[in-house]
Amino acid sequence: MPEPREYSRVVRTLDLIIGIVLTLIAALVGITMLAFVGQLGQLATACAGVTPDGMRCEPGFLGAMGILGTAIVVLGWFLPAGFLIVRAIRRQLVFFLPIVAIVVMIAGYYLVVLLLGTAYVPSSST
Repeated sequence: MPEPREYSRVVRTLDLIIGIVLTLIAALVGITMLAFVGQLGQLATACAGVTPDGMRCEPGFLGAMGILGTAIVVLGWFLPAGFLIVRAIRRQLVFFLPIVAIVVMIAGYYLVVLLLGTAYVPSSST
């Protein structure tokens, strides 16, 4: 049986390795979410020939949702990755931070989709 000090070193090393692997997975999820947010920008093509009124087919609203979605994904990855580094230096648990990043990125994307779904209703001009 390893000594307590040696055991804690093994646990910290394993935690750091798992945290780094999950951070790389979170980066891949982030790239995927950025691609999905980019596809939201194509909603403007559904507005061809529709006069904007309020939030319906409003280019500014669509642009703001694209920026919001991108910001959520980027901050959702960079903040936990930064905190992972700080917590690793302080020798604290880090494995859960990439999981938080993945949840924030996916939830943020669906928040933007929900906002667009409730407020963005393309309709024909006829």
